[in-house]
Amino acid sequence: MTEILYDFFRGASGFALIVIGLGFFLEPERQRIRIALGALFLSIGISFVLSWTSRFGLLPQMLDNLLLIAIVFVASQSLFELKLYLFGDEARRGTRRVVYIIGVGWSLLLWCLPFLDTVFGLPVLMLSIEDGRPVALFQSLVMFSVYLWPITIGCISLRVGRWRPSDVPSGSRVINTLLAVLILLLVILVFIVSSFIVGSITLYHLAQTLLQAMALGWYLRLKASPDLFSQARKEIGREHKKKTHLDPEEIAVIEEKLRRLEIEERIHTNPGLDPSSLAKILGIPVYRLSVFMTIYRGSSFAEWLHAARINQARSLLSEDANRDIPDTARAAGFSSLTVFKSQFLRRVGMTPEAYRAKNAAASGRAKRKVPVKG
Repeated sequence: MTEILYDFFRGASGFALIVIGLGFFLEPERQRIRIALGALFLSIGISFVLSWTSRFGLLPQMLDNLLLIAIVFVASQSLFELKLYLFGDEARRGTRRVVYIIGVGWSLLLWCLPFLDTVFGLPVLMLSIEDGRPVALFQSLVMFSVYLWPITIGCISLRVGRWRPSDVPSGSRVINTLLAVLILLLVILVFIVSSFIVGSITLYHLAQTLLQAMALGWYLRLKASPDLFSQARKEIGREHKKKTHLDPEEIAVIEEKLRRLEIEERIHTNPGLDPSSLAKILGIPVYRLSVFMTIYRGSSFAEWLHAARINQARSLLSEDANRDIPDTARAAGFSSLTVFKSQFLRRVGMTPEAYRAKNAAASGRAKRKVPVKG
């Protein structure tokens, strides 16, 4: 009885999700976010229908692999588009295209791997939980690895957007809804992979049923709140803007404090100085220091630190034309002589040795020009 109900729900939900997905494509606006949702529902629906039809007959293994990998690829790219939309689109133009190419390459690799089972005549390791077919080494690797791409692309999408996960506002009902769906999806993927590892048909059926119910429930939630994603995007964008905005008064205070720390305390000569410690001394959060450096100074913490240390080194070499180079590097705050020399050459246009020799020559000429009193 349980198996009959599982088959019925699997087939019915699959056809329902296909219709839902096609409905998104037929919308007159054809917004990118709606197309991504349509592709996601359509791919999930097709996967359930194919799973349901397997009880009547099996497709050739390679064709079955191709369809599974293509479905997971489309679903993964749809999730990527949804997350990219939420986080303000790609920060660097062309990133989306690169991710798509990597996804296609990974999918082709997975499809080709099972051919090696035939080439090398590898023995059967297990039976497929989905359809009971014998599975050799590389086919089993594909069964596990196909679910790695949606997890990987989910992590990538959080790094390539204009906004960051740290910009997600806390306490938002819209954001909490999306996070709950994401967490549930990850749990279901873990269940599916675990079912393959332990060979549990019950766990596999449970994960599939949860996925079907989640997809249908998600559609109902979207029908109730069609602007869910756009509202979440606006909230994340507002939080990002709030975090990246500094008042003129705050900028002036940070500038003055930083100038005093450079001139009076020479804080840059501390070899262990990092953004966290500097932000603590300035009395501001680390992200505010990052905003100050990148947006209002057009630089970064590392660039500021190297520039301040090189200026310190130039001052030391100008004061003493015979000063030891390694000692100068340490006194300026560098713990690596190699880094010191490369930064000095980059910023001054000559090596520390050449700079020291130039100052020594200039100092000698100045001494010769001083008139002797007699």
